[in-house]
Amino acid sequence: MHFNEAYEARKSSELQTAIYEVSKEWGINEVIFEKTVAAYSTASPEEIPYIEDITGTIDYQSIGV
Repeated sequence: MHFNEAYEARKSSELQTAIYEVSKEWGINEVIFEKTVAAYSTASPEEIPYIEDITGTIDYQSIGV
C-alpha cells in the first residue's frame, strides 16, 4: 500500500470513530450524521446538511450513555 492510500485509510477510520462517538454522546443517528459530515462545506459554514433529519431523529434517552 502506498503512503497516500494508507494515510487516507487511517483518516477515514479516525473519522468513522469520531462520528460514532459523537453520535452516541449526543443521541444522533450515526448514518445521518455521517451523511451530514460528508456533505458539509466550510465554504458555507452556516448551512448544515440534513439538519432536519438530525434534529428529527435525536434519541434523547440515549444522550450521554
